Amino acid sequence: MAKYPFTPTGVNSMIDYLYGLPDSMLQAEAKLIRDGFKQWIEGNFDLSASQNQFLLNIDVRTAQFYGDQCAFCFVSRLPITLDYPNPPTEPGYAKWIESVSTVKASTDGNRNDMAAGELTFKIVYS
Repeated sequence: MAKYPFTPTGVNSMIDYLYGLPDSMLQAEAKLIRDGFKQWIEGNFDLSASQNQFLLNIDVRTAQFYGDQCAFCFVSRLPITLDYPNPPTEPGYAKWIESVSTVKASTDGNRNDMAAGELTFKIVYS
């Protein structure tokens, strides 16, 4: 499979591809991202050297949290988007990635469940 660009359009294309898969294949992808967020991103997106270095430097706990969120969204086929503005032109800025989620899950205790909302990964410069 070809890698997608790590851009909002590339992420949208990847999500479209994933959500076109049969449930069993999508669940396999969910397990992969949950078990190895950094490796899954690196294996599925064409990253620049600086993007790859940033990814490698993400804290283990944060990467696990991101992977858990993505996996839940995958199996629930919920929207995942990337908000990636252009960086500032002045040097010396800090770059942060934050996940913003409106995802909600509910169950009635009889194995009937419902998931709604969306997950956005937002690049923030300060």
